[in-house]
Amino acid sequence: MISVLFVVFISLFALDIFDEYQFPEVLWALFMHMVPTILVVIMLAVAWRREWIGTILCLGLALFYLFGTNFDLDIIVFLLIPAPLIALSVLWLLGWLQKKKYQQSAAA
Repeated sequence: MISVLFVVFISLFALDIFDEYQFPEVLWALFMHMVPTILVVIMLAVAWRREWIGTILCLGLALFYLFGTNFDLDIIVFLLIPAPLIALSVLWLLGWLQKKKYQQSAAA
């Protein structure tokens, strides 16, 4: 659920293109602004059943963003984009560990 809220949140950043572009260009600009959303949706689809993959992919997306900006971020930008991805990575890890623990106790 938190991942879905993050997808909605980052999708809101694409709305700024409607003031800057006219119709033919707005489609390409919208697609380009939605690339981060598409990546997070793909991550969510893969991680839905395999929490450990969600851990790796969330952390990977956060690191990709940090390295892509050369770690030159204001604190507010860090708190809005990579920090939630890192938190989601931790939550996916905790979910995976909890599921693994439950499966082991159920098998015993």
